[in-house]
Amino acid sequence: MSFGVAIDVSVSKSGKDIAIASKEGIISIFRTPEEIASGQCLFEYPKQVEKFYYQLPAKILLFANDEQNILVLSPKGNIDLRDKRSGDLTGKINIPGERITALEFDRKRRYLLVGTEKGKIQLMDPDRYTVVKRFNVPGKEIISLAANDKTLLCGDQENNIHVIDMATGKITRVLKGHRSWAYSLDISMDGKYAVSGAPRNRERTLFGEALLWDLSNGQIIYRSQQQYLQVLRTKFTADDTRIVIGHLYGLAVHSTDGKLIKSIEPFEGHDIFFDFIPGSNAFAASTADYGFDTRSIKIIHAETLSVGQTIASTAAPIWNMRMSPDGSRFIFNQDQALKSFNLSTDEINDLSPIAWANSSLGFSPDDKFIFFQKRAPDDQRKTNWMVMDLASGEIVASRPVNSNLVTPQCIGPDLQYAGYKFYDEDQKKAIFQVVDDKMNPVQKIAVNGLGYSGYEFTPVPRTILESSENQMLRLISLEDTSHYATFRGFKKLGFDGNSMIVYETATRSVKWVSCTTFKTEREIGVDDLDPVKAVVSPGKDQILFWGGLTVQIYDIQKKEHVKTIKLQARYAEGTLEDFLWSPNGKTFVICSRNGVIEFLDSSTGSSKAMLFAKHLQSNDYILMTNDLDWTGTSNGIAYMVGVREDGEFIAPKELAGHQTKQLLKAMLLD
Repeated sequence: MSFGVAIDVSVSKSGKDIAIASKEGIISIFRTPEEIASGQCLFEYPKQVEKFYYQLPAKILLFANDEQNILVLSPKGNIDLRDKRSGDLTGKINIPGERITALEFDRKRRYLLVGTEKGKIQLMDPDRYTVVKRFNVPGKEIISLAANDKTLLCGDQENNIHVIDMATGKITRVLKGHRSWAYSLDISMDGKYAVSGAPRNRERTLFGEALLWDLSNGQIIYRSQQQYLQVLRTKFTADDTRIVIGHLYGLAVHSTDGKLIKSIEPFEGHDIFFDFIPGSNAFAASTADYGFDTRSIKIIHAETLSVGQTIASTAAPIWNMRMSPDGSRFIFNQDQALKSFNLSTDEINDLSPIAWANSSLGFSPDDKFIFFQKRAPDDQRKTNWMVMDLASGEIVASRPVNSNLVTPQCIGPDLQYAGYKFYDEDQKKAIFQVVDDKMNPVQKIAVNGLGYSGYEFTPVPRTILESSENQMLRLISLEDTSHYATFRGFKKLGFDGNSMIVYETATRSVKWVSCTTFKTEREIGVDDLDPVKAVVSPGKDQILFWGGLTVQIYDIQKKEHVKTIKLQARYAEGTLEDFLWSPNGKTFVICSRNGVIEFLDSSTGSSKAMLFAKHLQSNDYILMTNDLDWTGTSNGIAYMVGVREDGEFIAPKELAGHQTKQLLKAMLLD
């Protein structure tokens, strides 16, 4: 059960359950002692998430005190009570005539704090959901809330924080100083300090920030400035001795005078948010990012700053697959990691030297090298560009990168050239820059401006392929950029030797185009199929076209359609990312965003087995035939296959027991 892109986390009162809300509209429940998923339900985005793409709300869900239900902020302005396992709606909290925009517990979980778009605040009994106290901040939409025994804090849409005396209901002070909305608030139990956090604004013209306040005079003790870039959570520890800030590069722990005690970076390059386990200095932290999947929850102890437990999600998406150049290993890119399955030993190894940014991960056109961007160990804001030989696993090139905005996108087959795209402020246009092996500029190519353009080297070292969203391809020579060929209404299907295989949608034909002369060398008409990838057989006598769950095979010399095969996938549901034809010709392999690799019979299309690399950060896996009746879902493998008498889900105790010795080798090579 995968998290998707997580946007909020909440811990139950006992600390035994953690709820994760994802940007895909799914809430997943995890039991911390067993580290397994125990429930899942759908939810709708509240308006804060829909309205601001670059900002995330302070809270959209809370675990109810009864630990059986979760409280979810709905776009209709209610708080929905949902059963944590079934997702069934068990009740609603609403304020007549008002849309609820914020929810939170006070420090001791004695009250449920609820705020509205018109400035009304209600303190509710967290067990009966009846109103205990009412407050009002006229004309201010409430963004965030926090409270101790005596004082209530609320953040509004004008970047201000109101300090309210809970005995009198009067606003005693207004804290001014934030430059964007303070989505995260907390107050110390003694009422001396407050901490607040704001992410970047919508236009991303302002950096996120964390502020520590002296509530006796309303002055700012500490402002994080730009070192954290993005701030999603700010909270006091249970004993008020430390302040924890979740930001772009990890977690920062400060003392109450604002001094940094220590930075902890248990995650790689993602915005961090967290929730404390009630009455404890331990907290559950997870990641939020705009486009990447959340991969794990970590239980961290604030006193020691050590990671006590890691609850990993199901496997991250599988983006592409390869056979190693020597044929001994099956290689796949699992988001931020390159995994290698040894076909002789049945072991998965992580080839990733530390972690890299997956936006720059790619293969050379001959599949002999992989290149990536890795964060510098001495400064997480700096990066290196690196190249790995897939046959040996050795790093064969390493270059410093000037900034995150200048990341190599592609590498030539001879490793002499790399290329990246950037926006030239002087020329006011996008440029594709080619550099040599010392990162010195070699050639500039003006981006065509017709939608998003991607670039890659062809098997011919000094030839670049430009691909646009609108099915336009350009082959460009680095020797002379005036020498190029444009193909409109085409999409690339792959390479065959020094030729590029393309599909022309208007004529429904596949063509081999020389990457040296830029001329068409061969052409085959294709039946009713919109191919995504072309694979040439080892004997060079057949070509296979893949599109979704359909495979068509053609005789290259006769230009005849040989066979159409419908793939009968059982596990690889959802968006399919890549296709592979095994070296022995007996097996088709597909992978999907739910983290599943499925193996199918190349004669019948029927499913033979499934490889599920369970976690991104560990090298355990499941390789199984269809003997065990598991199911694939758009969110990953549903591994809650057993049910106890009390109705609780359990995972198989010995997942390794479902692995079949050298099954993968038999399917791919023997």
